[in-house]
Amino acid sequence: EVEAMRCYQRALALSPGNADTLYNIALADLMFGHLARGFGGYEVRYHPRSQNKSAPKPPDLPCPMWQGEPLAGKHIALVREQGLGDQLQFCRYAQALRDAGAAEVTLIVDGPLVALLQGLAGPTRVIAPGQMHAHRYDFWAFLLSLPHRLGTDAGRIPADVPYLHAQADKAAVWRTRLARPTGIRATVALVWAGNPDHANNRTRSARWSDFAPLIDLPGLRFVSLQKGEPVEELRTSPWAGRVLDLDAELQDFTDTAAALQAVDLLVSVDTSVVHLAGALNRPCWALLAHGPDWRWLHEGEASAWYPSLHLLRQRAPQDWAGVIAALRKRLAAWSPADTAEIVDNAAQPTPTQALAALNTGQDALAESLCRAVLVCDDASLDAWHLLALALKRQQRFAESLAAFDQALALVCEPAFRAVVLANRGNTHQAAGALDAAVASYRESIALAPDQPNAWSA
Repeated sequence: EVEAMRCYQRALALSPGNADTLYNIALADLMFGHLARGFGGYEVRYHPRSQNKSAPKPPDLPCPMWQGEPLAGKHIALVREQGLGDQLQFCRYAQALRDAGAAEVTLIVDGPLVALLQGLAGPTRVIAPGQMHAHRYDFWAFLLSLPHRLGTDAGRIPADVPYLHAQADKAAVWRTRLARPTGIRATVALVWAGNPDHANNRTRSARWSDFAPLIDLPGLRFVSLQKGEPVEELRTSPWAGRVLDLDAELQDFTDTAAALQAVDLLVSVDTSVVHLAGALNRPCWALLAHGPDWRWLHEGEASAWYPSLHLLRQRAPQDWAGVIAALRKRLAAWSPADTAEIVDNAAQPTPTQALAALNTGQDALAESLCRAVLVCDDASLDAWHLLALALKRQQRFAESLAAFDQALALVCEPAFRAVVLANRGNTHQAAGALDAAVASYRESIALAPDQPNAWSA
């Protein structure tokens, strides 16, 4: 660390204020855990003279970049940058802006993440970049500028997990799909390659042949969550029949999130699925290149960003054989009970918490809490009913009505069924389906003639 910084300081002396040197100094600070200084220096990444090919471009919005001004009553746009993993990691800061008083927080992420992040606590809405100009904002901010603006340092990393949740209906389908066969002690998911367009992909990605020595471990079933061209490496290998290839079944990140709920462990190189597992608080062993990304620091087996992650590092460049040998030894002695404590230690949301969020106008938070409850208990009547109400308030009427149907399939007690029917009628009415609304109100009144909501609607 000292030698690297000495070299960078010499470079600065030769070219004072050089944006690329300052950028490299920031990366070094972040790598060695000096987060407050590193995130401050990292702001140089969008300097107009930077040669960094991944430098974000300021959005074409008629409002200023947020520099830490008071947000009470304001609308701020959080603008995505860099890769999907970066967006999954730093979307967690949206809630902090709501806590700081922002009236609206619009989260702008790449299209493949929009559906998954609808349940994230904090944002008022989650949209793709093409929808960015449909709203008016007081401020905008890059996602990766939020740690600096909000004062993140090594002792203040917001790591309350899970902050993302699988959709309950999909999680139930995947739990059935990946139920353990007799004689199998654990299901392990594998991802061996990242996005080929990533600047460092050749270093961070392995090949299927590197992972192959794991497959003959007894008592384990392996499934592949790999996407894209690297899947062909598995399909054309002698191991194709020993690994369940899920590529065609994973249509988007909501499917991958649900599949992660159904496996016991993810083993993956440094790619977006690692961030997804961490955000879901699912057990994951991340395999890191000898020169890892700054967020994993330069040493250590744990991640302060994601408590459920265990980091296995190359000891020499491209030494996947050494990493896989260490991984094979660990897997041979591992059982799901070894990582269960990490997952169980996360706070388990309750319908009562979701109701409190609804009562204080935090509709997205209420949705997130309900989805978390339903992942663990998809027969929670209260969670389905509150989820329907939260979705209705966000004007996501089709999703709300589907949640009401789930609640009605569970409720038997006439008085509460009448309440659910009346609320479903309100949703039909808000969606402009007046005939359907009247039908729901009539059903409600038939069960509880003194139901005021149905009569007054």
